[in-house]
Amino acid sequence: MDKIGDTFKRAQRGLFAGKKRLTGYSVSASKRHTKRVWLPNVQRKRLFSAILDKPVTISVTTTALRTIDRFGGLDEYILRSRPGQLKSVFGETLRRQLTKHAESSEKYKERVLARGGGGSSSLPQLR
Repeated sequence: MDKIGDTFKRAQRGLFAGKKRLTGYSVSASKRHTKRVWLPNVQRKRLFSAILDKPVTISVTTTALRTIDRFGGLDEYILRSRPGQLKSVFGETLRRQLTKHAESSEKYKERVLARGGGGSSSLPQLR
């Protein structure tokens, strides 16, 4: 299991969904091998947090964006993913902020109730 320190430094400041630098060789027509690095597709995005009630600017990979969309938003992705899955200092800090504000956020509770959840017990549980 990878720890937070195992990911490269740039991934510590955003949500990379486990994507890492890949290393290998560029091979020319003459079969000469030159070392090179492939970086993840990282975008700077402003994603809205219903719990914090403000947009958050994040460096996020396109894979993480698709995962956030599948979970139903930034708050759900952060709160429902396992603690070791985020693998970034930024993600864990955001998780602490969201859990601190989740119980007191009226807008977030309304959204949960509108989806058919019942009360505070239907808030996403940390694993």
